[in-house]
Amino acid sequence: MTSFFNDLRPMEAYDQIGDASYYKAVPQDWNLVMTDVVNSTGAIQDGRYKEVNIAGALPVIAVANHLGNMHYPFVFGGDGMALLLPPQDDPETLKSILADTANKVAQLYDLSLRVALFPVNVLPPIQVARLQISQYYDQAIISGGIQDAESLLKTDFALPYMIAQKEPKTEASFQGFTCRWQDVPGKKPITFSLVVEFQQSDFPANDLHDLQAAMKRILGDSNPLHLDGIQLSGSDALKREGRAQTVGRGKLAYLATMARIRLEQFACKFAKMTGLPLKSGWYDLSRLREYQMLSSDYYKFDGSLKMTLNADRQSLTQLIDYLDSLEREGKILYGIHESDRALLTCFLHLGSSREVHFVDSADGGYALAGKMLKKKRAEQAKLL
Repeated sequence: MTSFFNDLRPMEAYDQIGDASYYKAVPQDWNLVMTDVVNSTGAIQDGRYKEVNIAGALPVIAVANHLGNMHYPFVFGGDGMALLLPPQDDPETLKSILADTANKVAQLYDLSLRVALFPVNVLPPIQVARLQISQYYDQAIISGGIQDAESLLKTDFALPYMIAQKEPKTEASFQGFTCRWQDVPGKKPITFSLVVEFQQSDFPANDLHDLQAAMKRILGDSNPLHLDGIQLSGSDALKREGRAQTVGRGKLAYLATMARIRLEQFACKFAKMTGLPLKSGWYDLSRLREYQMLSSDYYKFDGSLKMTLNADRQSLTQLIDYLDSLEREGKILYGIHESDRALLTCFLHLGSSREVHFVDSADGGYALAGKMLKKKRAEQAKLL
């Protein structure tokens, strides 16, 4: 596995994502995997937003289990993923795993996962930076051709790069996917997902910096997660985890996995109640809620700024007024979705201490914010 991503000089704060000096061009022999849940809006309208989030995120752990690590760049978009991968010694095995991921998403959730594998050299240049969120998670910050690939994913251009849902030679493993937390109510009434697309053609360093500064001034502390809000979930979430980890392996495997999950859940509750430093792998179970915050992925940049944040109505109204003014000036387009709680989708790489906890707002999150943005983009195109 190439050390390209690990060797990048790390950013230490979100404020640095507008500093182009941290970004390096992705090697031309790499590949970009793009995934997208087909008709995610319809599934969300049916109340299946959790299934859409899980289906969109499962490729990250399937690929991590194949590679043996999570040291590769990826970005979660609510109903899909972008993953940048070095050239593979056995590319057909990777394609088989991605195909099986789509097959299992269909089997688990009756959702169709569109998957494409683009050579980086057929796309506009892509730059990557590394933001050190915690000792357990390095977040990829991406600029360049990701958005082009996302647009191409639903066109005929993508057809040669699409991965068919055929009978796989190698199965995808979702070991490490966990779903053990209730939706998290914010300290403030509104938890919202925001997607901001900058309109200038080159890297938007100044506009990005100005927007970040304004949001910090308007919203103050806007982290959607807090310790009191992170609570262990009930049996439905545990069953969702058990089904994902054992799909296609039969009832006995499911029952054995559920027994393990329930035992681990009991140990977590006992450690939280007593404060005893019980261990599971590298985890101190009495600090389990802290780990969710340490390695959370609630603020990201992949050419668009994507954030799930917490605010009161007055502050959010002020922010929307500011975003509207930037739209009128032609600097940005944005989409937003409001809820009253955040959703956690968690992945732990069992072979290491690497982890990520994806954060979205409940009831639609990034997917519905993205839908609003696409509508604005279409309206803008009609005027040109």
